[in-house]
Amino acid sequence: MINSQKSIKQVDNYLFVEEIKTAEKSTVFLVVDVKNKKLRVAKGFLNKYLTIDNQGDTNIKNVAENLVNLNHINIVSIQNYKKTANNIYIITEYCNGGNLSDYQKYYININKSQFNELLIQKIIRQIVSGLEFIHNQKI
Repeated sequence: MINSQKSIKQVDNYLFVEEIKTAEKSTVFLVVDVKNKKLRVAKGFLNKYLTIDNQGDTNIKNVAENLVNLNHINIVSIQNYKKTANNIYIITEYCNGGNLSDYQKYYININKSQFNELLIQKIIRQIVSGLEFIHNQKI
């Protein structure tokens, strides 16, 4: 798997192997869960950008705790969250297909055409199904 790559750092059982994307207030990493050797994604937020509630918890921590138990085929699952001295990381399943924009580019390249109406309907149904599930969970 990724055993031969050098790691950037390790947080608990997550070995950070590649920086995928950096934004102003967060960074996304490809990580390996050393317990089960599965690829995951960690989105890290600097603590200085996070809002703290009256119990001393961050807004991201509260969101992560609510979402970690969601289980739906059309929602990327949050596996865990980890807090360090400077960051909080939300650990999610790894989806190697990219995002919808990446899929559209791939589709155009393979089929030499834009998405057809049936595919657009399927994608919209999947999005609505995930949103409906979240709504039903009162999140």
